[in-house]
Formats: sequence, C-alpha cells, structure tokens
Amino acid sequence: MAELAKRISGEAEEPPVVRAADVVEDNAFGALVDWLKSFARLPGERHDEAAEAQTVLDGVFAAGLELLKIRPVDEWQEAEARLKLLADDGHNDTIAKLGGKPFLDELAVAHEAYGEALGITVVKPVVDSPAIREALTDAIDELRGYVLTVSSLVKKKDATTAAMAARLLAPLIHWRDSPVKAGGSSETGKVAPEPPATKANPAPDAP
Repeated sequence: MAELAKRISGEAEEPPVVRAADVVEDNAFGALVDWLKSFARLPGERHDEAAEAQTVLDGVFAAGLELLKIRPVDEWQEAEARLKLLADDGHNDTIAKLGGKPFLDELAVAHEAYGEALGITVVKPVVDSPAIREALTDAIDELRGYVLTVSSLVKKKDATTAAMAARLLAPLIHWRDSPVKAGGSSETGKVAPEPPATKANPAPDAP
C-alpha cells in the first residue's frame, strides 16, 4: 500500500537513486516499528519492556508509518521530525536499553543516504589539487593583465577613454566571489583587484 501511494503521489518520477534510498529508509523505519510492536505485545504485568516500547510508539509513531506514503522530499522532512523526537524525548535511550541500537544505527545511515540522494544534506567537497591551483593562478594572472591593459588606454585629456575602460572593466569590478582557500590561506572575494592609481597610469572611475 505504501508503494502504491507513492506511485500515485508521483514518486515514480524520481531518479533511481532516490527510489533506492527511499526503499532503504522505509525498511529501516518499518523494522524499528515492527520491533517495538513485538515488545509491546508482551504481557505488561510480567514485562516492563512492553510499556516502554508502547511509550515510544505512542510518542513518535502514533499515526503508524503514514509518513512513508508521501512524496520523498516531504517524507524526508517527516522522518527528520521523528528522529528529532526520538532523540529529544529520550526514546533513543529507551530503545538502546531494550537492545535496539542496531535499528537506530540503520535508521541513521538510511536517513543520511536518503537526504544525500534528494540533495538535501549534500555538501559538495571543494576539489583542490595542484593542477587546479595552477589553473586558477594562471586565470587570475590573465585577468590582472587584462585590467592593466585596459587601464593603460585611459588618457587624461580624453574622457571617452575613461568611459570606455569603465565599461570594459565593469564585469570585473562588480563581480564578487566567495573567498577561495588554498594551502591554508584565504584570498579576497575580488577576482582581479584593480591596480593602484598612479599619475602615470590613473585607474578609471567606476560607473
């Protein structure tokens, strides 16, 4: 039924990697809930574990596993909320005491993989290598040379040359990027700094 509901809600349109991660997360939640229900079925007068398991079920899964029937992005958010409840209300401790830590571990791994498949929890690493740093340095040198060349065209007695240079340099003047870290040092956000103004080579005024 859960699979049918997801097909109706459009999950079938998701990429295979998302569908696969969704199946793993569904299984992890299902295994945990089934395990808790098994404890809850024990006679309470002889087994305190029954009441403890029922407390977790009532506090976190009162609606059963309906969260597994909605579209993946919403399901992930609902799952995140359930995991927070488990942690904040002390239910993880109860589950671990009952011997269910493997269920929690599996659920944590499945949930993280599901978030990565959906692009929710992915933080793409910055690729850094000598070749990339060398290419970046070459690009900055080329840009710096371009700035110097354009600046050299400015003539004090010809206002049109300053206006032309300002237009040519505008994309660089207004382009800011996040700080680039290489070898532990940080660069400024500006890709190509403007050369300092001198009497012989005045820098054009920004528009």
